[in-house]
Amino acid sequence: MQKILVRQGQRVRRGDKIGLVGKTGIATAPHLHFEVHYKGQEVNPRHYFFDDAELNRLAVSDRQ
Repeated sequence: MQKILVRQGQRVRRGDKIGLVGKTGIATAPHLHFEVHYKGQEVNPRHYFFDDAELNRLAVSDRQ
């Protein structure tokens, strides 16, 4: 990340800017790694990709 816009433990919602993506180290393109935590547990972030629950279900089933 080029710049972090949130602090550890801060709650964020879909659409919130969490940082500015940059390129460091041996990365060949800008990208971001992130985690989703719910009630203190890590959960698979692909369940949160889309606003539509049906699209999230399809995204999960396509990759299984």
